[in-house]
Amino acid sequence: MGEKRIRLAEMDIVVYESRKVIDVDIRFRYHWNKDFDVPPWTIEEKRKFHETYKEIVDRVWGECYFLSCAGSSDFAKRNKGKRWDLNFNISNVQTEHHWDVKVKKIKPNAWKQSHVDWWDRTMYLDSNDHTYVKHLAGGKFWKQLPSAHEFGHVIGNVYTLGNPDHGDEYRPRSTYFSGNNWESIMSVGMELRDRHAFYIIETLNSQYDDAIWTII
Repeated sequence: MGEKRIRLAEMDIVVYESRKVIDVDIRFRYHWNKDFDVPPWTIEEKRKFHETYKEIVDRVWGECYFLSCAGSSDFAKRNKGKRWDLNFNISNVQTEHHWDVKVKKIKPNAWKQSHVDWWDRTMYLDSNDHTYVKHLAGGKFWKQLPSAHEFGHVIGNVYTLGNPDHGDEYRPRSTYFSGNNWESIMSVGMELRDRHAFYIIETLNSQYDDAIWTII
């Protein structure tokens, strides 16, 4: 029982059958920009930004999804009734990257709209995106980490994949635009939903014959 590595343009999905672990490995290549009225990034600031992002991804997205596999294939039969852990890992590289991450340094009290371009595999962040912001929705304020929300787009929660159920859920066109969903991380809150891992599940199901992966 070895490993199976699924290589995508946006990420690698690595299935470790012996450990019942699935790692989603995503390689970032950073580009460090700044507003005119702030000093350049220091080496320590760049290091801290990435390390903090790793901690946020692990804290918010890690150890939250557990999968099972069923079906008629030998693989599915071997793993019937087993629980699989789904992990997300990001790394900082200079070559063979999945995503370009363009981070603009801004004043501590400034705000810019961050976003992800799925087709160009580019994420646009700023130096304040690891700090909680408040969004007013449904008559109350909700706290959210912008970088954690944008990571949700990186793993496939985008309208451009052709499914209106996925993407920014705070927009009126979203299937989940409602007062019952403000807590969602793809809306204005910090809570994960099973649907937020749909791209991972769909990819796994496309790579295994006669084996169906589901979230448990």
